[in-house]
Amino acid sequence: MLIPVNWANWIMRYQFEGDAEAMITTMGVNVSSWGGDYAEGLEWLSDAWLACIVGSLAETVISGPYSLAVGQDGGDPITYEYTATNAGDAPSFPMWPNTAVLVKKATASGGRRNRGRMYVPGLAIRSLVTPAGIIDPSFLADFQTNLDTFLSYVNAGTGFSATNLGVLHSEPPSAPAVITALTADNKVATQRRRLRP
Repeated sequence: MLIPVNWANWIMRYQFEGDAEAMITTMGVNVSSWGGDYAEGLEWLSDAWLACIVGSLAETVISGPYSLAVGQDGGDPITYEYTATNAGDAPSFPMWPNTAVLVKKATASGGRRNRGRMYVPGLAIRSLVTPAGIIDPSFLADFQTNLDTFLSYVNAGTGFSATNLGVLHSEPPSAPAVITALTADNKVATQRRRLRP
């Protein structure tokens, strides 16, 4: 993945109870307004994400730690770590580790290259999904509201510095596409579904 100058790759980890291997989701972050305060920005961003998901995350799943790989003008990215870990607040069982909520990253740029997706594991929805994989509409509406609030919070820079999230690319041209919406899909994503185009 290419990380241009003024951008970073933000890495979020999730740990299921009894599973030694962490699951990872990522997003690009425009850090040009952070004034070099990357460690503080990582903490601010990660705490905002935790606030978004903690009410939906199962109490047997840990969110964190978090990393930020900041692009350089030549040389490898510089990585910052935020070691905070927090269990979810939801008492219900999480979906199985091979099943997650699909969150689509929409941008104003056209083409498949300029949109993305991520899989959020560990949400407490095992009893809220139909045999066909459809998520309970009430849960989905609440989670979508949290995603909208998170993106607005980050864009406004509440408590830190206004910034944009983005879709990073793996090959040139490498200019990231700014994320304009994060949308939760109404059908769970499985290992099998992840491989479909």
